[in-house]
Amino acid sequence: MRCVVLVMVFGMFSVVLGACGSTAGGDQASPAAGDKASTAGQEEGAACVAALKAHQTDTKALCTDAANLGNADGIAGLGFLAAEAGDKASAKSWYQKAADLGNAAGMAGLGNQDALAGDLASAKSWFQKAADLGDSAGMAGLGFVAALEGDKASAKSWLQKAADLGNQDAIDALAKIDAS
Repeated sequence: MRCVVLVMVFGMFSVVLGACGSTAGGDQASPAAGDKASTAGQEEGAACVAALKAHQTDTKALCTDAANLGNADGIAGLGFLAAEAGDKASAKSWYQKAADLGNAAGMAGLGNQDALAGDLASAKSWFQKAADLGDSAGMAGLGFVAALEGDKASAKSWLQKAADLGNQDAIDALAKIDAS
């Protein structure tokens, strides 16, 4: 699951990471054997993810149900909803809880929160953790941070990895980089 909000401006364009959804290649940490927190409420977590994708009106209730069962996707979903509402403190808290459960969306969400706060070193660390789990939003985040740091080659490399997993934000960013 990829549920993150980040507006990055570099070069001649801005990119919003914010679409919520899965991409090929596994944008979610695999639950560890016997890890009840990462496997609890899977059905509810899937409902939360589907609701986020569809922008349903009952999204918060579905994500809350999943989070109450300890489902990391539900917890990350609540982080996304809080970030979308502008509640940075709640967003960071929910994302941290999801990241503590090994959830890549939570890690990428923390990266986004740190990037928006101007802490690129911490953002890069969280994006790297998400990318190490195969998360395309983490890879895209690394690409955007690299671009902000002026490393166009690294930016293109990370964005291409994310694009290869179907990350539309990365695909769009690559097209803009190539056109500039």
